[in-house]
Amino acid sequence: MVIKSRAERLSDTFVKLTDTLVADYDVLDLLHTLVEDAVDLLDAAQAGLLLSDADGNLQLLASTSEQSQLVELLQLEAGAGPCVECYHTGTVITVDDISALGERWPAFQHIALDMGFRSVHAVPMRVHTRVIGAMGLFGAETGALTPEDASIA
Repeated sequence: MVIKSRAERLSDTFVKLTDTLVADYDVLDLLHTLVEDAVDLLDAAQAGLLLSDADGNLQLLASTSEQSQLVELLQLEAGAGPCVECYHTGTVITVDDISALGERWPAFQHIALDMGFRSVHAVPMRVHTRVIGAMGLFGAETGALTPEDASIA
C-alpha cells in the first residue's frame, strides 16, 4: 500500500471534484465527496455542510455521520451555533474546546458534547465574494484549526 502525502491527497481531491463537475453529476454526491475528503484532509472526526437556498435560508445538504447531521440540524433549528454564525459573518469560527463555551450557544454545546465532539471549526463556503454556506469540521479532541487547514478548508 502506497501512502500518499497530504499534498498528493489534496491534489487528488481537486481532480476528483473537477472531474465530477465536467461530467453529468449529482450535486448531493459532489457535496458528500467534499465533506468526506475534508475530514480526511483536515484531520477532523466528522463534517457537515450547510448551504443557503434561493431565499437565503440554510439547509443541511451533506454530513459524514448521523452525529454531525444532528449537530448541524440543531443549529438550524436554534438559529444559532458556530456554522450559523460563520454563514452570517462570513468569517471562520473556531471553537478549540466546546466544553469551555460558557453561555454562548448552550443548545449547540450540549448536543455537540453528547455526540462526542470536543472542538468545531466552521469555515465559510463562498462563490467569489458571496457567502453561500458553511462547512463545520468537528473534532473528537480539543484543539485549534491550523492556519494551513483553514486555508485548505
